Amino acid sequence: MFNFFKRINTIHEPIEKQIADVKNYNSQIANEILAGLDCDALPNSNGNFGSLTNPIPVNGLMGEIKYLGKLRGKTGYQIFFHRIGSTNSPVTKNTIDIFELVCHDSTQWNKLYLDPYHPRRSNLAPDGYVLIPYDKSTKMDIPFAYGVNSLLVNFPYDLPQALDTFYGSTSGVFSKNAKKHLDKYSFRRSIESSVSVQPKKILSLNDIENYNLIRGILIQTITLEKDILTNQKDKLMGYSNAKIFDFRTKDLFIIERFLFFRAFLEWSQFSHLSTDDMFRYFSVMAGSLYQISKEQTLYFMENRQKLYLSEIDMFFKFKHPHPGKIMWCLNNPTCEDIDQEMTSRFEENIFAGMYIINMIINHYKTSLVKISNTMN
Repeated sequence: MFNFFKRINTIHEPIEKQIADVKNYNSQIANEILAGLDCDALPNSNGNFGSLTNPIPVNGLMGEIKYLGKLRGKTGYQIFFHRIGSTNSPVTKNTIDIFELVCHDSTQWNKLYLDPYHPRRSNLAPDGYVLIPYDKSTKMDIPFAYGVNSLLVNFPYDLPQALDTFYGSTSGVFSKNAKKHLDKYSFRRSIESSVSVQPKKILSLNDIENYNLIRGILIQTITLEKDILTNQKDKLMGYSNAKIFDFRTKDLFIIERFLFFRAFLEWSQFSHLSTDDMFRYFSVMAGSLYQISKEQTLYFMENRQKLYLSEIDMFFKFKHPHPGKIMWCLNNPTCEDIDQEMTSRFEENIFAGMYIINMIINHYKTSLVKISNTMN
C-alpha cells in the first residue's frame, strides 16, 4: 500500500518513523492522514511553496512541529513559530493550518500554510529557507522545536513559557535558549530588526493572572473527557466525538471549557479566582481562530458565558433537565449562530450528554475545593 517506504530520503527521518508518529494519534485521525497523498507538493498547487494555494504537505501535528523545527533561514538561524489559526484552501479539501514564524535573529517574518493530512513530510522548503538533513547516526528528527501548535498573543515574547508548557519541560532548557535570542534582538513586524534596539516590553504569559492554574484545570477537563470517550463507552450508549481528539480543534475546545468554567465560577459565587486576564487572552485567541472582529468576539464570549450560566442553573434546579444548548456547545465548538438559540446535538442521546456534563462539573467542584484549601 505504502510504496514510499522504499524511497531513499536524506531530508527527513525514515518513512517508517514518520508513519509511527501518525499511528500515535486517535485512530480516526491517523487513518485520514495515512490515506492522504504521498507528495512533496499538492498536484493542483500554484504560487509560492508554503502559500495558501501551495500548502506544505506534512503528517499531522508532530509532522508540523518536526518540519518547522528543521527550517533554517538565510542567516542559518532556526525559527520561532506559533499556529495562528486554520483555514480552507482552493487546492484541497483538507483544513490548512496557518503558522507565523521568524528567525531567531529577528529576520524573515513569514506566514506558512501547512496541510497536515499526508502520510509523510515534504522534502521541499519555501523560498528563503532550507531544511536541514536528519541525523543519520540516530536516524531520526528531533521531536522538539522552538514553536507551539497554538496562538500566542504576543509572539514571540510569550513563547518561552509556552515552550515549557507544550513540551512538559521541567528544566526550562528550551525557554532559556529562546530568551537569549529574545533579549539580544528586537522582534518587530513593521520595521527591520536590529541588534542595537532593545526588545519592546510587552505583556507575557507571566503577566496573565492565574494563567498556569486555569490552563491546568482546562487541560485536565479535556483529558477527563477523552478518558470518558475512550474508557467509559458503556456509560455513553454509543455516543462518540472524534472532534475532541482532533488537534485542529484543540484551541476551540479550550476556549469553550474556559467559558463553561467561568460560568461555573459565577454560578458558585466563587470570587477567589480572578479570570479577567484569561478572558482577554482567550478573546484574542477566539477572534483569530474564528476570524471575527473584536466587537463580535466579545459579543460571542459574553453571550456564550451567559448561555452556560443559564444551563448550569437549570442543570441543578431540575431533576430531569434538558441542557440542549450547553451540550451543543460542548460537543461542537463554533461561533456560528451566536445571536440566536442553539439546538442540541444530543437530542437522541441526552443521557450521554448529561453524564459528560456531570463529570465536568464534578471536576470543577474538586478544583475549587483545592484552590480554597490552598488559601486557608
